[in-house]
This record gives sequence, C-alpha cells and structure tokens, in this order.
Amino acid sequence: DQAACAGSPTVKLGGSFAGSATSAAWVGGTGTFTPNRNTLNATYTATAGEVAAGSVTLTLTTDNPVGICGAVSDQIKISFTSAPTTTITAPAAVCANSTGNTASVASAGAGATYNWTVSNGTLTGGQGTNAISWTAGASGNVTIGVTVIAGAGCSAIASKQAAITTSATAAAGTDQTLCQPAQGTVGFNLGGSVSGGSPSWSVVGSTGSAAAAIVSPSTANTAVNVTGAGTVTLRLNVTGTNGCGSAADDVVLTANALPTANAGVDQTLCQTGGTVNFNVSGIATNGTPGWSVVGSTGSASPNVVNQNSATTSVGISGVGSVTLRFTANSNAGCGTASDEVVLTTSNAISAAITAPATVCANSTGNSA
Repeated sequence: DQAACAGSPTVKLGGSFAGSATSAAWVGGTGTFTPNRNTLNATYTATAGEVAAGSVTLTLTTDNPVGICGAVSDQIKISFTSAPTTTITAPAAVCANSTGNTASVASAGAGATYNWTVSNGTLTGGQGTNAISWTAGASGNVTIGVTVIAGAGCSAIASKQAAITTSATAAAGTDQTLCQPAQGTVGFNLGGSVSGGSPSWSVVGSTGSAAAAIVSPSTANTAVNVTGAGTVTLRLNVTGTNGCGSAADDVVLTANALPTANAGVDQTLCQTGGTVNFNVSGIATNGTPGWSVVGSTGSASPNVVNQNSATTSVGISGVGSVTLRFTANSNAGCGTASDEVVLTTSNAISAAITAPATVCANSTGNSA
C-alpha cells in the first residue's frame, strides 16, 4: 500500500507478475494511468472525489493463461493525507536585541519534521521541533520561516514577520543659562530628542529661588518658564514602546539675577581746611562693585581710596560737590546697574564781633 499527499495525489505504481501469465492490467480507479492501465509501473493520478474519500483501491490482474492456472490479482490501497496546517504563532513585535522570544506551529503528528529559519535574528533552540526560541536583531523586522513535512511526505511552508521596536533613548539637550529679565520670568526652549517610546518632562531639582513651569511636558520640544534666580534640573523620561525598557536624561537651566546697585545717601561736611574725609558704603548684589567720579563743582577735588570696594573713604579737598557713581558689574554677563551719590564740602562759618573796646559804667545804647 502507498500514501500520497492530498495536494499532489500522484503515485508511481510498481506492479509485477510471474508464472505462465503473459500480461497484466490495472483495474479500478477513476483517475488517470500514465501512460495507460496496461503499464505495470504506470503513474496514477487520483480524482478529487477519490482524494475526498480518503483512499482508492487499485487491482492488478493478469491475463488467463493457457492451462489449468487461471488469472490472479492483487490489490494496492492508496491513502491520501492532507498537508499539515501550518500557521506560525509568534509575537507581532519584539524589543531590539531581545532574547527568549518564541515561535511555534501546531504539531503535524508522529514522524513529522520541522525545519526553521530566522533572518535578522538568531535561532537559539528547538530546531527540528514544532516550537523554537530566538533572539531579535537591532532594528527592522525578524522573519521566521518553517517547513513542515508530515506523513506521506506532505509538506507545508509558513512564515511570519515580527517588527523590532528599538530600545528607548532620551537626550535632553545641552544645559542653558539666561539672565533673569526685569519682569521676573525667563523663557527657555528645550530641544530634546527621544526614540522607541513616548516623552515626558519633569522637574527633579532646583536651587535658589528658581521655579519652573513646563509648557508642554508630553513633547520632546517645549518651552519652560523660570521665575526667580538659581538653577532648575529637568528630566526627559521615555517609556519604551511594547515594554522595551526606559531611558532618561537631565538638563540644567540657570537663571542669573540682574545686578543691583545702591550708592547710599548724599552727604555734606564742612571744609575746615585741607582734606575732608567722607565714608561711603554702597550695596551691590549679583555683581562686582566699583566707584568712579562722574562730576564735580567748585574747587572740590576727590580721591577715592578703594575704587573696587563697596565701602571706602573719599578724601575731598576744596569746596564744592563731587558726584560719585557706584556700579555693580554682573559676573554672569547680565549687564550692569549703577547709582549715584553727591558729596558736598561747605566753607566753615567765621564770626568776628565789632564793638567798642571800652564803655562807661552803666552806659546805655552801646552797639555791636
């Protein structure tokens, strides 16, 4: 007996006879004998009805030879086996370079063989069985293929692709520094970049009085408004697609306060001859202090003892006024601030009484 695949129901026959018979022919079957029924090793192609019935029986019968021995016959049953149903079960998407991924097909029964292929990945176990394990490549798609050969040599081929999801990455961009404007809010623009997932920004730290408001926390590129002065640390987080990990990166935004300067109150002292010493005490914030002379009146001539100190003495000779400018120069490149103070020296008041050197006792009407 023989078996054939239902999808290709063709069988090579191999009949024979001996004795006094001189010929033999195939009897039965509604299919096609090639070249004909009288050929012992003819090829038989079954009909669709025979395939649907599951089998067909053919009989090889000899002629009736001369003598007492009659004709003889023998039967062969051809059974038709359906091709195995082959559908690969595997994930539709996997993470880049992931391991331990699986793929399988339904069992094709005893004696079946399975030949697997994996492209853009590596087959790591299960070759020859109906279930395998495999490792994905770095990008693109993994193509999984299998050829299943079941009983009667019936085969089926299947393939499936699994998309590779790249691992999550995050780049928050370079740190930035800006000067705090007079209105108190400085606007930063962040240019983050992500792959393999969805972005989200969060504030993870700050110094000084700085506080941040993220305009679009769910986009990689967003504006950030910072009030106060100091630093704000923002984190760009990425949650990987299909569970393919996560990533994070930080960026530091620095808002430097503008400088301020206060030169103190104006002062006036009497000129008693020589040099009159004034003490000035300026207040500089967010910058380096410095004094300079920007004007004078009369004969006043100043000498600033320490021009680079907020507190210093100023010696003025002559009479008049001197205008000093106190400047705070930002150490962070945020400009300058200035304020002025006026120091005045005035002539001392002199008094000389004019009166008679002597007067009479009990005299009246004297003048001075």
